[in-house]
Amino acid sequence: MLRVLQDMNDTPIHAVTSEEFAPFGEVLSDFPVQMCRDWLSSLKIPDQGNLYVASVEEWEEGLGKTMLEDQYFGGMPIQIGYCNGRNETVNGLEYHQGDELMFVERDCVLYVMDRRAWDPEQSIQADQLSFFYLPADTAVRLYSTTMHLSPCTVLSSGYKTLIVLLAGTNTPLSQSHRYSDPFLFQKNKWLVAHEDHDVWINAGVPVGIRGPKLRISYPKEGGE
Repeated sequence: MLRVLQDMNDTPIHAVTSEEFAPFGEVLSDFPVQMCRDWLSSLKIPDQGNLYVASVEEWEEGLGKTMLEDQYFGGMPIQIGYCNGRNETVNGLEYHQGDELMFVERDCVLYVMDRRAWDPEQSIQADQLSFFYLPADTAVRLYSTTMHLSPCTVLSSGYKTLIVLLAGTNTPLSQSHRYSDPFLFQKNKWLVAHEDHDVWINAGVPVGIRGPKLRISYPKEGGE
Protein backbone atom coordinates (compact mmCIF):
# COMPACT_ATOMS: atom_id res chain seq x y z
CA MET A 1 0.00 0.00 0.00
CA LEU A 2 2.82 2.44 0.80
CA ARG A 3 4.25 2.21 -2.72
CA VAL A 4 0.79 2.79 -4.19
CA LEU A 5 0.32 5.93 -2.06
CA GLN A 6 3.76 7.20 -2.97
CA ASP A 7 2.95 6.80 -6.66
CA MET A 8 -0.41 8.56 -6.33
CA ASN A 9 0.77 11.58 -4.33
CA ASP A 10 3.26 14.35 -5.09
CA THR A 11 3.73 14.80 -1.33
CA PRO A 12 6.46 12.47 -0.01
CA ILE A 13 5.04 9.74 2.23
CA HIS A 14 7.44 7.76 4.42
CA ALA A 15 7.11 4.50 6.30
CA VAL A 16 6.55 5.09 10.00
CA THR A 17 9.40 2.65 10.63
CA SER A 18 11.84 4.84 8.67
CA GLU A 19 14.48 7.03 10.28
CA GLU A 20 12.52 10.11 9.18
CA PHE A 21 10.00 9.40 11.95
CA ALA A 22 12.59 9.46 14.75
CA PRO A 23 12.31 13.21 15.54
CA PHE A 24 8.54 12.91 15.95
CA GLY A 25 8.01 9.72 17.92
CA GLU A 26 8.58 5.99 18.08
CA VAL A 27 6.81 2.81 17.03
CA LEU A 28 5.71 0.74 20.05
CA SER A 29 6.43 -2.90 19.36
CA ASP A 30 5.04 -4.22 22.67
CA PHE A 31 1.66 -2.47 22.60
CA PRO A 32 -1.47 -4.50 23.59
CA VAL A 33 -2.84 -4.78 20.06
CA GLN A 34 -5.62 -7.30 20.70
CA MET A 35 -7.01 -5.33 23.64
CA CYS A 36 -7.18 -2.20 21.49
CA ARG A 37 -8.79 -4.03 18.59
CA ASP A 38 -11.42 -5.41 20.95
CA TRP A 39 -12.18 -1.94 22.27
CA LEU A 40 -12.54 -0.47 18.78
CA SER A 41 -14.37 -3.38 17.15
CA SER A 42 -17.94 -2.27 17.92
CA LEU A 43 -17.45 1.41 17.07
CA LYS A 44 -18.93 2.99 13.96
CA ILE A 45 -17.08 5.20 11.50
CA PRO A 46 -19.04 8.36 10.61
CA ASP A 47 -20.16 8.77 7.01
CA GLN A 48 -18.40 12.14 6.84
CA GLY A 49 -15.69 13.91 8.82
CA ASN A 50 -14.32 12.66 12.12
CA LEU A 51 -15.74 11.65 15.48
CA TYR A 52 -13.45 12.22 18.48
CA VAL A 53 -14.29 11.02 21.98
CA ALA A 54 -11.69 11.94 24.60
CA SER A 55 -12.57 9.34 27.21
CA VAL A 56 -14.49 6.04 27.17
CA GLU A 57 -15.44 5.11 30.71
CA GLU A 58 -15.71 1.36 30.22
CA TRP A 59 -12.20 1.19 28.75
CA GLU A 60 -10.83 3.02 31.77
CA GLU A 61 -12.38 0.75 34.40
CA GLY A 62 -10.15 -2.28 33.91
CA LEU A 63 -6.53 -3.27 34.26
CA GLY A 64 -5.73 -2.05 30.75
CA LYS A 65 -5.74 1.56 31.89
CA THR A 66 -3.41 0.82 34.80
CA MET A 67 -1.05 -1.06 32.50
CA LEU A 68 -0.90 1.83 30.03
CA GLU A 69 -0.35 4.35 32.83
CA ASP A 70 2.47 2.34 34.36
CA GLN A 71 4.21 1.31 31.15
CA TYR A 72 4.00 4.50 29.11
CA PHE A 73 3.18 7.44 31.42
CA GLY A 74 5.17 6.76 34.58
CA GLY A 75 2.02 6.29 36.66
CA MET A 76 0.39 9.58 35.62
CA PRO A 77 -3.42 9.41 35.19
CA ILE A 78 -4.52 9.01 31.57
CA GLN A 79 -7.64 9.01 29.45
CA ILE A 80 -8.41 6.48 26.72
CA GLY A 81 -10.52 7.62 23.80
CA TYR A 82 -10.77 7.31 20.04
CA CYS A 83 -10.93 9.20 16.76
CA ASN A 84 -12.74 7.54 13.85
CA GLY A 85 -13.35 9.11 10.48
CA ARG A 86 -12.76 9.62 6.79
CA ASN A 87 -10.63 12.75 6.74
CA GLU A 88 -8.45 13.14 3.62
CA THR A 89 -6.99 16.64 4.08
CA VAL A 90 -4.66 18.75 6.22
CA ASN A 91 -7.12 20.77 8.33
CA GLY A 92 -4.80 22.04 11.06
CA LEU A 93 -2.24 21.08 13.69
CA GLU A 94 -2.38 20.58 17.44
CA TYR A 95 0.05 19.74 20.21
CA HIS A 96 -0.11 18.78 23.89
CA GLN A 97 2.13 18.92 26.92
CA GLY A 98 2.91 15.22 27.34
CA ASP A 99 3.18 12.40 24.84
CA GLU A 100 0.27 10.92 22.92
CA LEU A 101 -0.19 7.22 22.15
CA MET A 102 -2.04 6.34 18.96
CA PHE A 103 -3.08 2.86 17.87
CA VAL A 104 -4.43 2.49 14.32
CA GLU A 105 -6.86 -0.33 13.66
CA ARG A 106 -6.54 0.05 9.88
CA ASP A 107 -4.14 1.74 7.47
CA CYS A 108 -3.88 5.55 7.46
CA VAL A 109 -1.44 8.42 6.88
CA LEU A 110 -0.38 10.71 9.71
CA TYR A 111 0.98 14.20 9.10
CA VAL A 112 3.24 15.91 11.64
CA MET A 113 5.55 18.86 12.23
CA ASP A 114 8.21 19.64 14.83
CA ARG A 115 6.80 22.30 17.18
CA ARG A 116 10.30 23.69 17.73
CA ALA A 117 10.29 24.77 14.06
CA TRP A 118 6.95 26.59 14.43
CA ASP A 119 6.93 30.37 14.45
CA PRO A 120 3.44 31.56 15.50
CA GLU A 121 4.09 34.81 13.65
CA GLN A 122 4.61 32.97 10.35
CA SER A 123 2.30 30.80 8.27
CA ILE A 124 3.08 27.09 8.12
CA GLN A 125 3.94 25.94 4.61
CA ALA A 126 3.25 22.54 3.11
CA ASP A 127 6.94 21.63 2.88
CA GLN A 128 7.24 21.93 6.68
CA LEU A 129 4.94 18.93 7.15
CA SER A 130 6.04 15.29 7.11
CA PHE A 131 3.71 12.42 6.15
CA PHE A 132 3.95 8.84 7.42
CA TYR A 133 2.11 5.68 6.44
CA LEU A 134 0.85 3.63 9.40
CA PRO A 135 -0.29 0.09 8.52
CA ALA A 136 -3.05 -1.62 10.48
CA ASP A 137 -2.24 -2.65 14.07
CA THR A 138 0.52 -0.05 14.44
CA ALA A 139 0.96 1.83 17.72
CA VAL A 140 3.10 4.95 18.02
CA ARG A 141 4.16 7.38 20.70
CA LEU A 142 4.05 11.00 19.52
CA TYR A 143 6.38 13.26 21.48
CA SER A 144 5.04 16.43 23.06
CA THR A 145 7.15 18.40 20.57
CA THR A 146 5.21 16.89 17.66
CA MET A 147 2.38 18.86 16.12
CA HIS A 148 -0.19 16.55 14.55
CA LEU A 149 -3.90 15.99 14.06
CA SER A 150 -6.29 13.21 13.15
CA PRO A 151 -4.84 11.08 10.33
CA CYS A 152 -5.88 10.89 6.70
CA THR A 153 -7.70 7.81 5.50
CA VAL A 154 -6.27 5.65 2.73
CA LEU A 155 -9.26 3.29 2.68
CA SER A 156 -12.78 4.03 1.46
CA SER A 157 -14.12 2.61 4.73
CA GLY A 158 -12.22 5.20 6.80
CA TYR A 159 -10.06 4.68 9.86
CA LYS A 160 -10.31 3.84 13.56
CA THR A 161 -7.68 5.07 16.01
CA LEU A 162 -7.31 4.66 19.75
CA ILE A 163 -5.97 7.80 21.46
CA VAL A 164 -4.29 7.81 24.89
CA LEU A 165 -3.42 11.13 26.54
CA LEU A 166 -2.90 12.63 29.97
CA ALA A 167 -6.25 12.87 31.78
CA GLY A 168 -8.22 16.02 31.04
CA THR A 169 -6.65 16.72 27.64
CA ASN A 170 -9.03 18.00 24.94
CA THR A 171 -11.74 18.89 27.46
CA PRO A 172 -13.32 22.35 27.88
CA LEU A 173 -11.31 25.10 29.52
CA SER A 174 -12.49 26.42 32.86
CA GLN A 175 -14.53 29.59 32.46
CA SER A 176 -13.27 30.84 35.81
CA HIS A 177 -9.75 31.39 34.46
CA ARG A 178 -8.40 33.85 31.93
CA TYR A 179 -6.17 32.45 29.19
CA SER A 180 -3.92 34.78 27.22
CA ASP A 181 -2.65 32.23 24.69
CA PRO A 182 -4.81 32.52 21.53
CA PHE A 183 -3.77 29.02 20.40
CA LEU A 184 -5.01 27.30 23.57
CA PHE A 185 -8.32 25.83 22.39
CA GLN A 186 -9.07 23.26 25.10
CA LYS A 187 -7.28 21.91 28.15
CA ASN A 188 -3.78 20.86 27.07
CA LYS A 189 -4.68 21.39 23.41
CA TRP A 190 -2.97 24.09 21.37
CA LEU A 191 -4.47 24.32 17.89
CA VAL A 192 -3.93 26.14 14.59
CA ALA A 193 -6.33 25.93 11.68
CA HIS A 194 -5.94 25.81 7.93
CA GLU A 195 -7.32 28.96 6.36
CA ASP A 196 -10.01 26.92 4.57
CA HIS A 197 -11.24 25.08 7.68
CA ASP A 198 -14.27 27.21 8.50
CA VAL A 199 -15.51 25.11 11.42
CA TRP A 200 -12.47 25.88 13.57
CA ILE A 201 -12.04 29.42 12.33
CA ASN A 202 -15.64 30.17 13.31
CA ALA A 203 -14.87 28.66 16.73
CA GLY A 204 -12.03 31.17 17.19
CA VAL A 205 -9.03 29.02 16.28
CA PRO A 206 -6.23 31.16 14.78
CA VAL A 207 -5.23 30.49 11.19
CA GLY A 208 -1.74 29.02 11.03
CA ILE A 209 -1.66 27.12 7.73
CA ARG A 210 -2.17 28.88 4.40
CA GLY A 211 -2.17 27.83 0.79
CA PRO A 212 -3.89 24.97 -1.02
CA LYS A 213 -5.24 22.34 1.36
CA LEU A 214 -3.16 19.18 0.95
CA ARG A 215 -5.19 16.06 0.20
CA ILE A 216 -4.05 12.45 0.34
CA SER A 217 -5.05 10.48 -2.77
CA TYR A 218 -5.68 6.76 -2.44
CA PRO A 219 -7.28 3.98 -4.52
CA LYS A 220 -11.04 4.31 -4.02
CA GLU A 221 -11.73 0.84 -5.40
CA GLY A 222 -9.81 -2.32 -4.70
CA GLY A 223 -7.53 -0.58 -2.22
CA GLU A 224 -8.70 -2.37 0.89
